[in-house]
Amino acid sequence: ELYMKEKLLGETLSEEEAKIIWDAQHEDGATKLADAITSLKGFYVKTAQIIASRQDLFPKQYTDRLSCFTDNVDPMSAELAKAVI
Repeated sequence: ELYMKEKLLGETLSEEEAKIIWDAQHEDGATKLADAITSLKGFYVKTAQIIASRQDLFPKQYTDRLSCFTDNVDPMSAELAKAVI
């Protein structure tokens, strides 16, 4: 829809309109990613922790949403860790 608006009408989004759209996209993506990581666990939790710590590389919505993985993660049993290794 935005592509057609730009091509047919020659109209583009203002900076504020673009920011609102990107913020909504990032919020939705961050929620979906956090849900997926919660169900997958393991390596993916470590990935979430890295993303949460890199505010310089990732949108705020992602770092905020994934920050819960740096504090509130259930420990992995030693038996499971040994089995994985």
